Amino acid sequence: QESAGAGAPEGQRHGDALGLGNNSHWIGKSVEVLAEGLSLRNASRWSGRTSQNKIAIFEPSPNISPGDLLKLKIPRANPQTLFGSIIQ
Repeated sequence: QESAGAGAPEGQRHGDALGLGNNSHWIGKSVEVLAEGLSLRNASRWSGRTSQNKIAIFEPSPNISPGDLLKLKIPRANPQTLFGSIIQ
């Protein structure tokens, strides 16, 4: 019998489930993020961190720089990452 996430170590599947539960409460909220620079996985997006050290990925506006504080609206999340849009 094959379960979702088959092939991943049991601890990783368990951790991912816990992480999504933890990150799901961010969906629909606005959060302040410290812009860090280009995302490691997608060069057209930037990454930053919340004050709780959560990684947030967003599409940058032309006038932002690393170190800027931004307000993001979070429409989706996965176990490790928040995804947002700049609102301020």
